Amino acid sequence: MKSLISTFSKYTFLSICFTIIISIFSFHSTNAQNFVNKGIGSFEKISGDGLPPGWEYLPNTGNPHGLIIVLGANPRINDIPINDGDYIGAFYEDDFGALKCGGADVWNGTENIIFPVFGDNPDTPEKDGFSYNETMRFRIYYQNNQKDYEVTQIAWDPNYYGTNKWNPLGVSSAIDVLCTVGFDAYATVSENPVCLGQTINLDAQVFIETTGNYSYSWLSDPIGLNSNLASISHTPAESTTYYLEVSDGLDISTHQQHVFVFENPQVYAPDTINICKNQTAQLSAEVINYSGVIWSTEGDGTFFNPGSLNAIYHPGNADKANGSARLSIKAFPKSPCLNDATDTTLIVLKSPAEITLPATLEFCELEEMMVEAEASLFSAVLWASSGDGTFSNPDSLLTQYFPGPSDLSINEFLLSATAFSISPCQVSVSDQVFVSTYNGPTLSAPTSRTVCETSSVNLNSVAFNYTSSLWTTAGDGTFDNPQLLNTIYHPGTGDIETGGNIVTVHAFGNGICQEYSVSKNIQIILKVLPTADAGNDQPVCIGGTVNLSGTATNQSYLTWSSSGDGYFDNIYSPSPVYYPGSIDFSSQTFSLFLSAFANYPCTLPSVDTVEIEVLPEPEVEIGLNTASVCFGANYYFEQTVAYNYSTLNWFTINGTGTFDDNSNLNPIYFPDPGHDYSLGSVIVGISVQSLEPCTSVADDFMTLVMQ
Repeated sequence: MKSLISTFSKYTFLSICFTIIISIFSFHSTNAQNFVNKGIGSFEKISGDGLPPGWEYLPNTGNPHGLIIVLGANPRINDIPINDGDYIGAFYEDDFGALKCGGADVWNGTENIIFPVFGDNPDTPEKDGFSYNETMRFRIYYQNNQKDYEVTQIAWDPNYYGTNKWNPLGVSSAIDVLCTVGFDAYATVSENPVCLGQTINLDAQVFIETTGNYSYSWLSDPIGLNSNLASISHTPAESTTYYLEVSDGLDISTHQQHVFVFENPQVYAPDTINICKNQTAQLSAEVINYSGVIWSTEGDGTFFNPGSLNAIYHPGNADKANGSARLSIKAFPKSPCLNDATDTTLIVLKSPAEITLPATLEFCELEEMMVEAEASLFSAVLWASSGDGTFSNPDSLLTQYFPGPSDLSINEFLLSATAFSISPCQVSVSDQVFVSTYNGPTLSAPTSRTVCETSSVNLNSVAFNYTSSLWTTAGDGTFDNPQLLNTIYHPGTGDIETGGNIVTVHAFGNGICQEYSVSKNIQIILKVLPTADAGNDQPVCIGGTVNLSGTATNQSYLTWSSSGDGYFDNIYSPSPVYYPGSIDFSSQTFSLFLSAFANYPCTLPSVDTVEIEVLPEPEVEIGLNTASVCFGANYYFEQTVAYNYSTLNWFTINGTGTFDDNSNLNPIYFPDPGHDYSLGSVIVGISVQSLEPCTSVADDFMTLVMQ
């Protein structure tokens, strides 16, 4: 028997209250002891397994009402006592007026029973228990005919303040329990459950007899049975509820029996399961109408939990060698069905990926570093490096590796390739290759050399890791020795015409790099010598200036200079103005020089000279200051001389006579008798124009007397 202490562990607060109530009625020692001794087991029974259909209830955290059914209450149906295993329960009305169980316990026929009856849970929206002071209605479930009966008569022990009214922490003790039934019948079935296709016998049994003149009515759900016989046979095609109605002419008693119809099992396993050889197989099957299953194998593997639909299979060595294993699952029927069902699954064992690389590789650092892996049964590959290089295609079996600066400085590194298995294999495998690199030839040379077009070019270069070298040119020049790293290049005429060309130095490797070479281009720039053109020779007039117009090419700058004592307004201008000095004017000619200075690295200037001719002033002399001519005669100027002139002109100041040719140095004057004679004398003059481009004029006069 359980002690009151156990009750505290599950219903602490309720037990405290019950203990107080027991103390108040302590003089009822027998009842109190029975309450304590028996009540604990009943308190543990809540809704769920073992309760009659529809009697399920939910306990809540509120304070229940304790109900005691003493052994002497003799729960009975008419004069038939209930049996061990029958149930007694208290019922309340829900929100819709239907009776619902609020607490129940099983009768054992040997001692008092006590069980809690629960009130409505205020935390739920629906009414799921008794209300305060609600009348408790009682029912008995009779296992022999699987029917429940309403308690029509119940008496209460006056030593407990509770009766049939529900109160929290209330206690009621029933001392007489009776279900009065006038007429009652029930149905029995020969077998339940049955296998599909099996025939059952249905019999109507009278439990509470009356007249003996009974009529019977059988119906079923689903529809299929309709009979008025007391005993019949039926073969249900599915689980069926049978309804019996028995009448004695006055009263009608009803009962129903639900017969479960089971079918033979059916099992469906996948045709094939693919796994990797290093994996286990997660099995699965769909089974209906079965009581249990068992997996088996034709191979040498083992199962984990072979009685589960989702067993796990561990392939054996023979399975792995064969590449497959045939598994079977057997489904056992539910009683009373007898036939097993089986299905098979083929476990296909896939091999994981494999990959291999050569142990070592050697490369010249100048060559394309192509690496290739051999792999099988793979879905993808991926290359990686221990160094700082990169791959052209890191997810291909064949790829090119571009070593980084660290790789080339150390001259060794590891390359690895990983192969990923084809599903369902999840493993990846890797291999690696040790790579050694060797330094190829290196070459250093200037990018360009600039010399004057008349000079040779000193070429120099530095090479390492090489066996030989060679100079070549795209131009028409020649080398002193093209096989030396340092040599002299002599530009050709074509090089000079084009302003230079490109020469190339090559260095050829050694050892593993002997097939590789490096080269460096050097731009030869030939600077052209300058040219100067001072312009055409020209004259200058006495007192005049010289306007120069020189040109120069390929010069860094230019200057003018003179052989005389004049000066330039800007000696750096190609077209300055020169102001001749007195010595320049006193000379018949003087020279001016235009110098064009070369661009680096050329050094020789180009000098051109322009000769300046000094043009003298014009001069004229008639020869006589006074001369006479008779009336009627003409005068011939035969003594006139002139120098440095371009044109001359004779004229008179006051006469009106004429000259036979006034542009002739020695013309004849024809006096005008009407005018010149009357004057007595006329003044005759000559003027001469200087040589071009000079503009000065010289003249002379004489008096011609008329006699």
